[in-house]
Amino acid sequence: MSFIAVKSDSVKEIMTMLSSFSITMTGFVAAIGAYIISISHKVSFVKWKVNGYIRPFYHLYGMCIVFLLLTFVLCVANSMISIGFVMLKLTLSVFIVNLIHIALLTLVVIGQSRSAEDIN
Repeated sequence: MSFIAVKSDSVKEIMTMLSSFSITMTGFVAAIGAYIISISHKVSFVKWKVNGYIRPFYHLYGMCIVFLLLTFVLCVANSMISIGFVMLKLTLSVFIVNLIHIALLTLVVIGQSRSAEDIN
């Protein structure tokens, strides 16, 4: 098996990119929350809430923010403690979870916005 080779000099740069990603995506997720608040009076959103979809959505939303902030904290911790490859592996694992959360959250919000347009 072959793995991606990362030079020890590059760890700091990778962690910097990951921390930038996590903070930027936290802002994106906050914008999604503002959008959800803006459509909370729509009929489609009320139906979504009545059918019990809102609780899993808020759980996904909260976990997305928590994992994005965890990524940021891991990056900052690595810059302070400089653990290196172990911290990089952990941070990249959390990064993959971040990508899954953001993709799911985006798909759900796009679906909700389409149903809001269809009803109105």
